[in-house]
Amino acid sequence: NLEIERRCVACGARTFLPQRDAPQLTKDNRQEVFGAELRANEEARLLVCNLDGVDVDSGTAFEIGYAVARGKSIIGLRTDFRAFSPVEPVNLMIYESCYLVRSLDEMASAIRAFFDGELAGSG
Repeated sequence: NLEIERRCVACGARTFLPQRDAPQLTKDNRQEVFGAELRANEEARLLVCNLDGVDVDSGTAFEIGYAVARGKSIIGLRTDFRAFSPVEPVNLMIYESCYLVRSLDEMASAIRAFFDGELAGSG
């Protein structure tokens, strides 16, 4: 995630990395952390999400769904060679919500295209 964030910054993006920028989660501040992450999602013009793993992280999936409901653009980075199914690199709902890229270089190109007003489409 730190390398993804570094590349986003190199493309001129301001970033919010939940594990770094949200308050540290304790048993007493769940609502504070939840609110901080929702506000960051609401303020973002673009989400760049790490989709690696056997299945997408449940928190990432929530953030993608929330962003889709708010009309946000999403770049999904999937470098993992494993596929969700024979016809899907990731779950269909995630796949259709994101502009899917397969490398950090492709991600950086998509971020630059977004800022240039050229990124469109999903899947």
